[in-house]
Amino acid sequence: MRVLLTGAGGQLAVDLVEAFADTVLTAVPRTELDVTDEAAVSTVVRAVAPDVVLNTAGLTDVDACEHDPEAAHAVHALGPWWLATACRDVGARLVTFSTDHVFGGAVPAGAADTGYGEADAPAPVNRYGRSKAAGEALVRETLAAHHLVRTSWFMGVHGSGFATAILAQAAAGTPLDVVDDQVGSPTSTRDLAQAVRRLVAARRFGTIHLANSGSCSRFALAEALLEDGGHDTPVRAVPTSAAPGGARRPAFSPLDTTHAASLGLGLPPWREAVARFVDDLVDTGRHTRGRA
Repeated sequence: MRVLLTGAGGQLAVDLVEAFADTVLTAVPRTELDVTDEAAVSTVVRAVAPDVVLNTAGLTDVDACEHDPEAAHAVHALGPWWLATACRDVGARLVTFSTDHVFGGAVPAGAADTGYGEADAPAPVNRYGRSKAAGEALVRETLAAHHLVRTSWFMGVHGSGFATAILAQAAAGTPLDVVDDQVGSPTSTRDLAQAVRRLVAARRFGTIHLANSGSCSRFALAEALLEDGGHDTPVRAVPTSAAPGGARRPAFSPLDTTHAASLGLGLPPWREAVARFVDDLVDTGRHTRGRA
């Protein structure tokens, strides 16, 4: 199987390279392929002639997307559209990634314990979510052979984000203020990459939620990271209104992974993923465990 991966070098992309090590993989960084350039996308896809395209290109700074909605739309909507069109032209399948931010944050009726399902209607509250929802719609309209993966709250050894920032601040002895009124689904990028490999093998097209099972608040996630990291750094629960940042965040955005589990594509519980994430950071030398 020939695979083309866009956005190479990002935290999910690195784990996908490992998960697809049994394929003929061409990994292309942003410096070599700008997915917002329709002609360049067509040229690269035709040259590689892949069976599957894995699109990890994206802007992960939610606040920056709020200030530059045109850039967010170009990367998250037009980019997947151009890739879907190119895949259609060469007979390839497309895996592209979306987000819990396509949802508005209101608790779905009867789903307080499970979260949003694949059939729940998007209602984004920020530009990042709107651009991702637009990309979803364009891919669905263009290419039948698509895997549209919604995921959330990345924990990746090979990148930066909330989880690595919490541990870095704890290691520096910096007291922490963490919001306790945002609830979502933490996701190990390594677990996600392995699930995507199984998804591609299964050829189950359409939209699917892939995240570590269960949900928690940002504050509870921080507490778990500190516990497994061996830190007794003070952490204070604060409301979102007290946190910096220009874009609204959905207050409630867990992803219901019942569908994935029923297909044998479920990810382990989030609490187990946190423990393995911290162990991996220690093993790679990116974190030194405290002595709490």
